[in-house]
Amino acid sequence: MHSFLLAVNGVLPIIILIALGYFLKRYNVVNDNFASVASKVCFKVLLPCTLFVNIYSVERLSNINWVYILFCVVAVLALFCIGLLISKYVAQHNNQRGVLTMSAFRSNSVIIGLNLVIFLYGTEGGAYMSASLAFIIPLFIALSVTSLSMFSEQGERVTVGSVIKRIIKNPLIIAIALAFVALGVRSMLIRWGGTFRLSNIDFIYDSISTLGSVTTPLALIVLGAQFKFESARHLIKQISVGALLRLVVSPLMVFCVALIFFPSFGKIEYACLLCLFASPNAVTNVILTSELGGDEQLAGQLVVWTTVCSFVTLFVYIFTFSQLGII
Repeated sequence: MHSFLLAVNGVLPIIILIALGYFLKRYNVVNDNFASVASKVCFKVLLPCTLFVNIYSVERLSNINWVYILFCVVAVLALFCIGLLISKYVAQHNNQRGVLTMSAFRSNSVIIGLNLVIFLYGTEGGAYMSASLAFIIPLFIALSVTSLSMFSEQGERVTVGSVIKRIIKNPLIIAIALAFVALGVRSMLIRWGGTFRLSNIDFIYDSISTLGSVTTPLALIVLGAQFKFESARHLIKQISVGALLRLVVSPLMVFCVALIFFPSFGKIEYACLLCLFASPNAVTNVILTSELGGDEQLAGQLVVWTTVCSFVTLFVYIFTFSQLGII
């Protein structure tokens, strides 16, 4: 019964908020302009605040499991290679191959993954997940630009400079960097006998925390409002393969390797792995695909269908792994 309630309490709030956004848009309570503007606010302001607060809540840098971080990085790189290989055999056109490759390794780890961990394990889980995202998000960006540029029909090719520019200009990366700086300063002050914390400056820290608390409901509502169930019968094969890669193949491969070779990981580590690798496709995949000449329709449909199907797969994963005592 506990496992069932854990799965329900983890997945159902996400379903309700996304469904709310979808029906608000359908019945014209909100429109496309609202969804577009709110999405930018979430990405540029609210999500960075959430990541900053979660990382700063880590007591000390030594509390971070660096073996777990390294495992996540290697897993993403491995999935990128697997995605490249599979996409060459599945996709009929070059502009679809980069999209399918992204589906193998890049998840909606910030909006859905992070919030799911927080639903399951509270602020401790959020801090752990945020610390891993500090290394995973830059890797997601670099590999996404690489995969789309490799198969671009516009003749664009990836350069180190363009990738670095995208990474350092990303608001999430900026927030993560600032959080680690603040955490490092706090750690040094503690070593020198100081007791000062950023949270002592109430008007600053409380403002950041309040903005971060708005993130979950608004981001999920906006995600639902952006859903467009279009007819894409000619893409059924690609959508099916992309969804299987994102929701079944990738998470199960990563989990099996972790359980076999890293049994020392705790419940929070395994929960973070689940939320990082079993979450649906990232909404930003569509924007990046459009910019780099990929198949924008395929990218959009993968976001919609992996999100819808993830309600089932995430529930099954959480229930099963909870029953087994893994999370």
